Formats: sequence, C-alpha cells, structure tokens
Amino acid sequence: MESLGGIVLVDPSVLEVAGDVPEDAAIGSARVTKISPALGMEGLQMNYVELGAGARFRPHSHPVDQMLYYLKGTGVVAIDGGPDIEVPEGSVVFLPKSRPHMHGCTNDGPAIHLSLTNSLDTDWIRDGISEWKHWFP
Repeated sequence: MESLGGIVLVDPSVLEVAGDVPEDAAIGSARVTKISPALGMEGLQMNYVELGAGARFRPHSHPVDQMLYYLKGTGVVAIDGGPDIEVPEGSVVFLPKSRPHMHGCTNDGPAIHLSLTNSLDTDWIRDGISEWKHWFP
C-alpha cells in the first residue's frame, strides 16, 4: 500500500482471497478477494469476485443492501427463489437487505463483479431451498 498525499494506491498482488467464505458457498469456481482492508476502509466493504463459467453462490442474505457491478461477462441473479435474471456486462444490480438471493454468471463464460456493502455479514441459507432447485446442477 502506498499513500500519495491522502490517496491510497494498492498493488493487487497484496490483496488476499477471503478466508471466511464457507467451502460449500458456491457452485462451481468462485474466488472472492477483499479490497477494503487493503485500503483501510471500514464503512464500505468492497469485494472483487471472479466466477468461472456457470458458477453461482448458494442462497444467502445480508443484513444490509448489496450492490453488484458486473465488470466482465454476463451475470445472473435471483431473489426469493424466483427466476434467473441475466445481468449484462457493465450493469449494476441492487439486492435489498434481508432478501434471500443468489448471484453468479451464465454458462457462456466467466464473469467478474464488484460487490459493495457496508457489512460482510452473510446468512447462508441451508434449509428450505427447494425453490432454488433450478440453480443446482
């Protein structure tokens, strides 16, 4: 990390992959890299999320709103077990607090998105997920 007159520049090689994501949290290849700690940010949590083709996070919710900004590839989201909604590259998704949701990418190729919240608390939904069956292989 380098401070340039109050501006913080972080070499991406020093960012660490999140260690608090449960092993069974995703279907397919998913890698979450925390950006906020390297910047010294406390009020905003920003994660860089890399997804292999068809990868999706299992049902979960957050106690705060979440924004996803798809930088590369076509994303997919679903709320409350509803249908998949494709998210074109360059699009932003708003996920309301406390609403069960899933997010990932289509089978057409990998995707990258930024996740922005003010809390990293996640409630992984393990029971009563039959309505999400279209997301499971």
